[in-house]
Amino acid sequence: MENNGRRSFLKKSCLLGVGLCGFESASRLAAADDTPQTEQPKPEPIHSRWISSLVLSLKDETPETARRIIKNRSQAHYDDLNLNEMFAPYVGNLETFHEFLKKEWGWVIEYDKDKGVIDIDENKNRCVCPLIQNKKIEGLGALCYCSEGIAESMFSYVAGKSVKAEVVRSVLRGAPSCRYRVTL
Repeated sequence: MENNGRRSFLKKSCLLGVGLCGFESASRLAAADDTPQTEQPKPEPIHSRWISSLVLSLKDETPETARRIIKNRSQAHYDDLNLNEMFAPYVGNLETFHEFLKKEWGWVIEYDKDKGVIDIDENKNRCVCPLIQNKKIEGLGALCYCSEGIAESMFSYVAGKSVKAEVVRSVLRGAPSCRYRVTL
């Protein structure tokens, strides 16, 4: 009975923060230890290595094969970003959508309504691709085909019809900024 009472007392003390259970003492000792802890580099997640390997293998493919493969996979990135939800207020109104892209994303847009051609400059001197920014893959211009796919998805959604997008120039390919041409 006495042992049961002691256990109950220690448990309550620990829960109340009195620190008699030993865990608080251990945490204080750990906190008092000013020895710098060296962090071990975390291994790259398998999906990052897998993506890098896949994309780098596309160097051996023809440009059209690489374009088809990457562009078709761009939908996954588009969906992950929930872009349809973001662009829903602009469906059916390209001019308002262009104003949104100019104001919120800093894009420079020229729209020839008669020809059905939209010329877009991202107006940035860096690549915005998360694979490039996170240094998962370096210097592979074929990744720009993903931007083509995303541009096609977003403008098709807003225009309510299938469009064609093309990367005219890109930072990864040595240009000062990325430019696209969207044909309605």
